[in-house]
Amino acid sequence: MLLPTACCIHGGDITTDCSGNSIYNVFLEFALRGSLFDFIKKTGSGTGLPKVLVRDCTRSILIGLKQVHDHGFVHCDIKPHNVLLVPTVDGYIPKVVDFGLAKRHNVRDGSGVRGTWLFFSPEAVVFGNQEAPSDIWALECTVLMMLIGKPPWACTSKSELLSQIATETPMIPHHISKTTQNFLSCYFVRHSAKRLTTTELLSHFFLLESDECKEVFIKNQLKFQIRSILE
Repeated sequence: MLLPTACCIHGGDITTDCSGNSIYNVFLEFALRGSLFDFIKKTGSGTGLPKVLVRDCTRSILIGLKQVHDHGFVHCDIKPHNVLLVPTVDGYIPKVVDFGLAKRHNVRDGSGVRGTWLFFSPEAVVFGNQEAPSDIWALECTVLMMLIGKPPWACTSKSELLSQIATETPMIPHHISKTTQNFLSCYFVRHSAKRLTTTELLSHFFLLESDECKEVFIKNQLKFQIRSILE
């Protein structure tokens, strides 16, 4: 399937390492800007990205994730590290990558929960269940990380992290707009069956607001690219 907001595969081959093990290599389109995680670290400067950038990135990721879900798959590892920024004619577009942990909807293969603990949903931690709503929760953690410039959970150990995910909800900062707070609250619904879908979230007024987001996005991208070259 061709996903406009998922990195395209251009081919692959099999190589052999020094131990004689076969390695399958996948050739993806070149993401000049690197990952969204890198972008948050360098552009966000620990304080988060501007709202207009967060909205653009979120919309693109949601479009890609919607197509994944519509084709009957669950990504299982949505996070800033698995979103790459691919150049376009007038800027960059965030694209979802790394489908190595993806699974078919409502299919359990006995391998247990998969992905990155920091972005696990409550149902993944408590019941070992990962379906489309779990991707939505992980995306919300990603959106929150874009807004605040740091992980959604503050903890010192894996056990503390899992306890927080199982019983709490990430704190939504009060300094962001009411529209953004409402959008975040649509994601962070602890009951997975009541969590909004990609289609419903794409219709949220937070993503439909209009302003000079494109111009701001391109200017910030240019600054980021210049810093990357100098570094």
